[in-house]
Amino acid sequence: MKINEFNEDFDVYRSANNRFVKKIDKDTFEIYHVTIIENNSLLIVITINFDEVTTIDIEKYLDICGLKYIKSENKIVQKHDELKVVEDNSTILPYVLADKLSISGLSTNINQFAFKDAKDLNEILLEHDIPHHFDNSTLKSI
Repeated sequence: MKINEFNEDFDVYRSANNRFVKKIDKDTFEIYHVTIIENNSLLIVITINFDEVTTIDIEKYLDICGLKYIKSENKIVQKHDELKVVEDNSTILPYVLADKLSISGLSTNINQFAFKDAKDLNEILLEHDIPHHFDNSTLKSI
């Protein structure tokens, strides 16, 4: 998968080189964030359940990263220039919203999985139905 690509067969959106967002059910999304720190490689799985998140929470956490969600128009825009649309595609908007909220620190649950190399990471991703595989050189570039 390429960055900003959506795979509707798996309900997965790749938001960055090291992040994927997967829809678990109607209101629950998991953000998979690969973090490489020398020999301490982690896959951090952040859950955002929109049933447990208020509009005030969304506004507060998006504000941290300079964004604003305009619910009436179903789009995410730049906070200081609302003419600059970050996302307005209704299919992937919830994925992008979950990703941006997780970057800002919002979560309803967090799990961490340590891994040694690309093989370990790929096995974890396979267990979570994420259609992407890493090689060791790609991991070193993250």
